[in-house]
Amino acid sequence: NSTGTQTITVTYSGKTTSFNVTVNAATVTGISVKSMPSKTSYTQGDTLSTSGLSLNVSYSNGTTQTVSSGFTCSPTTLNSTGTQTITVTYSGKTTSFNVTVNAKTIEVTSIEIWSGGSALQVWTSMVAIPGDSRQLSAVVKPDNATNKSVTWKSSNPAVATVDQNGY
Repeated sequence: NSTGTQTITVTYSGKTTSFNVTVNAATVTGISVKSMPSKTSYTQGDTLSTSGLSLNVSYSNGTTQTVSSGFTCSPTTLNSTGTQTITVTYSGKTTSFNVTVNAKTIEVTSIEIWSGGSALQVWTSMVAIPGDSRQLSAVVKPDNATNKSVTWKSSNPAVATVDQNGY
């Protein structure tokens, strides 16, 4: 049950002989994913969770074992969007599985409404007379917001209207 060299002695009808037996540890010959981690969908920048991941480990003596710890995974920080391959290493052998990494959503923090000719002015309210016509534009912040689309809508179309282009 243990590795090393053992001396075996056999006695029969007064005769004795001995010989040495060397027992070598079984070595890992291969690994494969038995069960995927519980989480396989991430947001850009997340850290990989290996909870639920288990491996089938094959040994040189023909046995197999299921392990759920003692392995390493790379990468552990998921920065690339799309399908990302995770490499699992156990006792010098590797296997892999894929996870999905979604782009990080960058929320809008503010919207500025602009109007005017060459000298644009930031507007929070506007005074107009019947028949006035102005082109409005929206500046969405931050510049790298995930969704910068705006919808123009008048709270009272009987008084003032605006189209989908801010006019």
